[in-house]
Amino acid sequence: MAKELTKKDMADLQAYQAAIREWSGREPERLSAEVWDEVWPEIQATGEVPEAYRDRIGVNLITERKHHFDGDRLVWDEGEQTSTGYYDIVWEAWNAEGVALNKKYHDVIAKALSVAISTELFKDEPAKVSDIIDRLLSDPVPTSQLLLQQYLPMLNGYPTNDLMAMSTTRLEADGFTGKATFTKGGHTITIKDFNDLVGAVGVSAKKVMDTATAYLTMGNFYRGTTVNPTATIPLMEYWRAQGLHVDPLPMDTEEEQRKEQSRVAETIKKLKQGLKGDLENLKRLEWEGQGTGRNRGDFARYSFISSYRVKGTTLYVNFDIDIAKYLVQAYVMQWSPALLRHDNRDPNSYVIGRKLLLQHSMDSNAAAGTDNTLSVKTLLAEAPDIITIEELTAQGRRDWKKKIKEKLELALNKNITTAPLLTRWEYRHPVTGTTYTPETASALSWDEYSKLMVDFVLVEEPDQATRRAARAAEKAAAAQEPPKKKRGRPRKNKTE
Repeated sequence: MAKELTKKDMADLQAYQAAIREWSGREPERLSAEVWDEVWPEIQATGEVPEAYRDRIGVNLITERKHHFDGDRLVWDEGEQTSTGYYDIVWEAWNAEGVALNKKYHDVIAKALSVAISTELFKDEPAKVSDIIDRLLSDPVPTSQLLLQQYLPMLNGYPTNDLMAMSTTRLEADGFTGKATFTKGGHTITIKDFNDLVGAVGVSAKKVMDTATAYLTMGNFYRGTTVNPTATIPLMEYWRAQGLHVDPLPMDTEEEQRKEQSRVAETIKKLKQGLKGDLENLKRLEWEGQGTGRNRGDFARYSFISSYRVKGTTLYVNFDIDIAKYLVQAYVMQWSPALLRHDNRDPNSYVIGRKLLLQHSMDSNAAAGTDNTLSVKTLLAEAPDIITIEELTAQGRRDWKKKIKEKLELALNKNITTAPLLTRWEYRHPVTGTTYTPETASALSWDEYSKLMVDFVLVEEPDQATRRAARAAEKAAAAQEPPKKKRGRPRKNKTE
């Protein structure tokens, strides 16, 4: 079985394609037959290349074993003989560059061809090597067993992170435009034709978005110059990661086995229908945000995905090219496929678990010692379906412990029981260090409770020491570089 193409392989193939196309585009014109007919008589007569062509025609001495022909049969003799060959200097120099390029990328090209053969790309037609590589780059082979890992690197940025906190069940369409708008931290997500949504943009859509982003991460070189916007997802692996029964169980009789096969086929059919609804909903989303600080005045608007298709049990998601470029240049978090086991009807647990992973992934938090803690207020702000204290008060209700505290605790506990992400969690007072269980925290007032921190421990915490050390070394090297000269006109000296 062929090995899988890694992210580095994809980057090398992209570099090879760019280099070989640049090389092909400057192929020099070869010396014509007419030119050779003109110079050949003089070469035969004098043994030298005419002066006018000495910068274009080279001479090569060829040593070979002596031989003669006996009729039509070639007979090898003892000893060697030398002959003179003539070649086009410019064209051969160009050709040598191509040979060197193919030699440089030989191993990754051979690996790509092996993958193409094993996955039956171009099974029914002959194809050039460059065409096969193009196909692999634009439509890469799904990475098998990816979702069996505890943690995966996943690109992330404001658009995908903001999406997690959105609840479409709490939005309404504008009567004139038909759009609904979700706002978070000065950013907005607009939903076109809101009333035509297929259900809600809920947990199942967020799972699809994150999984597609994880596969987008695998198919691109982080902060590289070229971007492949297509994520290719093996759906059977995706459904199994959610704990869904998509494989037929062995039955006792042929009749029972046929019924089991029919059950699986019907299950997959319904899953595809739900998947289509989620993807259609994601196509309606558009994110908009403005820059802050030094980037104040800048703004951006991105669609999430531009198209998709399902072929058999493989999903191809084409990200909008602009958001794909943004994500490749943004940030990387450690995402866990274990989150996929959360029930799609539970709107908070997936999002809360993901927020904990994002907090743990940030290098600045690791440096500050806050990578395993988050405030209650921050977690509540992320939960799509936990009512705010302001909304509860406006309704004249005081049962915040049931409507807010218990829902948050349920979401945290689900990340221990349903999705094996956490080993434990507890409340802690940020000043005194006093810890609380859900039971002892029940004695607190809202003001006291809302100031607590939630400390957590991940299952098999991802090892990021090597990556962080490399990043620290890069920063240290950059700090040693001389400062860049400021652009613009020099300031005039003041005169008395």
